[in-house]
Amino acid sequence: MLKIILLFGLVKNLAAETCPVKAITCESIRNRQLCLQSKDYNQNSICEWDQYKCTKSILNRLPCSGYTNEFTCHYKSYGCRWDGSSTNNYDVNSMKSNVNGQCVDRQCEDVSEYFCQSFGQLSCEWQDGRCAQITKCEDFQSIKGCRNSRFKKKCVTIVDGEVLPNEQISASNFDCVVQECKHKKYQFQCTFVNGVQFIWGTDGCSVCSSYTTYQSCVGNGGLCFWDLNQCQNTQCQQYKSPTLCNIKRQQCEWNIQKMRCQLNSTLENQHCYSEYLDQIEVSQTIQITFIVSLTLIG
Repeated sequence: MLKIILLFGLVKNLAAETCPVKAITCESIRNRQLCLQSKDYNQNSICEWDQYKCTKSILNRLPCSGYTNEFTCHYKSYGCRWDGSSTNNYDVNSMKSNVNGQCVDRQCEDVSEYFCQSFGQLSCEWQDGRCAQITKCEDFQSIKGCRNSRFKKKCVTIVDGEVLPNEQISASNFDCVVQECKHKKYQFQCTFVNGVQFIWGTDGCSVCSSYTTYQSCVGNGGLCFWDLNQCQNTQCQQYKSPTLCNIKRQQCEWNIQKMRCQLNSTLENQHCYSEYLDQIEVSQTIQITFIVSLTLIG
């Protein structure tokens, strides 16, 4: 019996230190605050808290074809438009009873010049006399379009090699490119962008993998470590003392009770949701599996 208890404790500790990276769904989030704070980089809410669980936001829940009247298509859908007869006075009851049409995916081409901007998962911009769909950062011709893109990877406007300040809305010549660590000028900005963890090292904001020699890698004060001829990012669980754990204080915290360094659950915005949530998810899964196994053995 003692061996079983010790083995169970060992499995729990190993699970808590596991930190794979995979796509996170709203349903996998167990914390209400995390659920409500989950947004895409355009600050659109991804999830919503439904009583005791986190679910996908109602704006993303149904395909356009799932909205059967003008009202729900117009006000409840995400990136859809009503294709059919329209209610002139926008009366709620009239719109709800109007089923003479269908709710379809809205495309950039459906939008006039005045309303031409990115929406839903589409990136749009007025070009060549029409509202055109943009497929990569480099194709934007305006600063506003570049900043408001809806790609999975965020775009940034560059002028003379520097990021254009947010308060500046015009420039005679600019480039719209995928945002990288080199575009982060200050240490407080150097966290995560487009799913990649940055470090503030000897070369400013960069990634561990950019250091190609042992000396340059380990010269970053413990933020990176050298293994298999590669410079890799140091994970929280690899720090074995409170002092070392403090090296990444924005990402890691020292658990006094368990005497280990772990991801900081109180500063969700400073690290990947995927790291934090997978750490909890894997731990819970292994614990449940082990309990079931013990029940069957008994």
